[in-house]
Amino acid sequence: MHNGRCRLHGGASKGRPVTSGKWTKESLEQRKKVNSLIRETKGTLEG
Repeated sequence: MHNGRCRLHGGASKGRPVTSGKWTKESLEQRKKVNSLIRETKGTLEG
């Protein structure tokens, strides 16, 4: 909002969230690769 407060909660805005940990670009890419490997393995095991 124009006054720097959250319109839902009324707290001060801290700006954009810090991109660390679970939601970094690297961790998202790694999870995509792992999920892809899991899907391939399930497909191989099922038939």
